[in-house]
Amino acid sequence: MKYEAKTKEQLINKLMELRLRIVELEEVETECKHIEDKIRKLIRVGEHSSRMLMITDISATIEYINPTFARVIRYTFEEIVGKNAENLEYRASEERKRMWEVLEVILENR
Repeated sequence: MKYEAKTKEQLINKLMELRLRIVELEEVETECKHIEDKIRKLIRVGEHSSRMLMITDISATIEYINPTFARVIRYTFEEIVGKNAENLEYRASEERKRMWEVLEVILENR
């Protein structure tokens, strides 16, 4: 009987621990949803911005460009994402050439 009582007590304690863990996970899930909403908003801003936007990781590998950036440099999203920004070549006009010169200065000074 003593063994049964201990087992019941252990089960009750474990159940309480699991309930607390469920509450913690629900809080994390809610926080993740808020973060995902913010990310979606930022993506929409980037997609509709008239400004050029490029996001790279610390080693200058391109993770994202917005449509304005793609249009100006004449690369598609698929052509440029995953490439190293330092190794890209500009395509076309003097205006674009100046843009690449500015981009090169930015990359050199990071």
